[in-house]
Amino acid sequence: MADTSVGKVPVERLIVLVTEHVEIYDMSNRLYHNTHHKESIWRQIGLILGCPWEACKAKWKYLRDMYRRQRKDQREKKSGSEGGIDKRPWKYLGILSFLDPHATMDDSVHSIAIPRRQPTPPPPPPGPTRVSWRRRSQESTVSPYQQRLLETIDKEQDEHELFLLSFAPALRRLEPRKQAMVRMRLPTLFFDVEFGE
Repeated sequence: MADTSVGKVPVERLIVLVTEHVEIYDMSNRLYHNTHHKESIWRQIGLILGCPWEACKAKWKYLRDMYRRQRKDQREKKSGSEGGIDKRPWKYLGILSFLDPHATMDDSVHSIAIPRRQPTPPPPPPGPTRVSWRRRSQESTVSPYQQRLLETIDKEQDEHELFLLSFAPALRRLEPRKQAMVRMRLPTLFFDVEFGE
């Protein structure tokens, strides 16, 4: 019988919580291979999200693997032909880009060295404090960084915004003088169409 609890994990909140624990995704971190430490972090994340920790871990593995496949597809597309139909990018592609510096050599051509954050201490063992973790998950405060991540994910882009964004690459290719001309003529065009003859 398949476990359906994996589908009930709130993905955006899971990603935000994982960003706080570098030892989950950074193989160069000294605690990355400490299974007991990582299991205690997953238990903490499960309590905060109100889901089984195994489901949270499985969902994270799916998201990480899907991100790697999407990035690989992007690299192959850039190195291959430019023809073909552009499909819509995966919803979580941008927010999971924090994984890029921690990619293994087969995942990424370039490996970026960044300063490592000090590991977080392990959470208290499960027991009488379980109620307080549940209460914390209901009252949890979100840092400004996490709030921006959640707002970015939740933001719905309408067709007009996507249409205008499609002109950005062409605008970037123009020399600065021509970019300024486009910027000056665009409001005039909108004004003429809305109020003109």
